[in-house]
Amino acid sequence: MEWVTLLYRLVPFAVVLVLGGYLFWLLREHKLTVKYASIWMAMLLALLVFAIFPAVADWMARSLGFELTSNFLFAVAIFVLLIAVLQLSMQLVATQKQVRDLARAQALATLEHNNPEAKPHTENTDETDKNGTE
Repeated sequence: MEWVTLLYRLVPFAVVLVLGGYLFWLLREHKLTVKYASIWMAMLLALLVFAIFPAVADWMARSLGFELTSNFLFAVAIFVLLIAVLQLSMQLVATQKQVRDLARAQALATLEHNNPEAKPHTENTDETDKNGTE
């Protein structure tokens, strides 16, 4: 086996080892949740399979109509990253809603604390006004 071919097979293993170690460190330090780590673990597993069996990536690329395996790998990577961005966007919207609801509750609590004779606020805070704004 030529040294260049051996290098091309060892580089993905090194990448999997380094990224896998970093991923576990992030999980241990609670800087990443298991929910998001699972996406990266799936990517690392796919990279490991493609490193061990490069013919699998070639076969998948050809069966899906890609002329070059690298184009297939880039397309898959872009697709997975788009899914991750969509998931993070949905989480951001949910977090923004929680912050907005907490800010409203805090404002009402502060108002009631500063003005005890004021009537409690009974309006549903999840609804928008008649103009459709929040």
